[in-house]
Amino acid sequence: MRTLVIESPHSALIERCAMRYDLPPVLVAGIIEVESGGDTWAVRYEEGFYDRYVRIAEPFTVIPCTKATERRLCATSFGLMQVMGQVARERGFKGPFLTQLCDPELGIEYGCRHLAWTAKRLAAKRITGYAALCAAYNGGVGAVFNDGRVSNPEYPAKVRTALGGSWDVLT
Repeated sequence: MRTLVIESPHSALIERCAMRYDLPPVLVAGIIEVESGGDTWAVRYEEGFYDRYVRIAEPFTVIPCTKATERRLCATSFGLMQVMGQVARERGFKGPFLTQLCDPELGIEYGCRHLAWTAKRLAAKRITGYAALCAAYNGGVGAVFNDGRVSNPEYPAKVRTALGGSWDVLT
């Protein structure tokens, strides 16, 4: 795997987390560039996600905040990799507050954990390629059709642009 080509104050952390999950560090750096522009404090509430997946769900854990607050935070993406709170809980995040995902170490850890989980789901469907992986990271595995086409081609295109316009830097 290639080393990082995107400059970041978090390069060592990106490299370490990506390698732990057998991911190309430069891909993780590209996703960070697209998702947050490198802003560790980036947050985004997604009302559509809330309505579809979170509104009636029971919280994953005993939490120090209200259930309503936890539900809203589950429909919010946090930090460098913009990990959805719901996704972090599904991938094992047990912290009391989802805002902890703004910590670069936690955010990159759970972003890489989710990216690796996504890659395994796609591989099980015999779908390969970084465009499909990026589309699924952004829109869920359902964003990738069985023939490999994606419902959100703009997102992989943005990541490819962040990587200098080619997936070749990943090989």
